[in-house]
This record gives sequence, structure tokens and C-alpha cells, in this order.
Amino acid sequence: MVGHVAFGHETYHYRIALTDGRAIERDGVPTSVLTHEDDAWKILQYHSSSRAPRPN
Repeated sequence: MVGHVAFGHETYHYRIALTDGRAIERDGVPTSVLTHEDDAWKILQYHSSSRAPRPN
């Protein structure tokens, strides 16, 4: 948080199981920019992207 602006970053993983037995797996990374106005936080900018998980 810097003054009335906050930056958020997170990671997530999801899996979609299709009816034909295939599965789609992705790792996602969203970033948010928020501002504090009228006693509430409001999202100014949001971006999310995903990719196939990297092999370990």
C-alpha cells in the first residue's frame, strides 16, 4: 500500500476435467491496482494471465 493506492499479486492453479477424459491444467498470475475512495477499496486495473504448469 502506498497512500491511497494498493497493489495486489497472487498465484493460483486450476484444473478443468472435460467429459471426454482430457484435463486442462493452468497456473495463473493476476495483478490488481486498487484505490481507496469513499471509505472503500475500488479496483482501478486488473490483469490475469495463465500458462501450462512448468515441469518439476
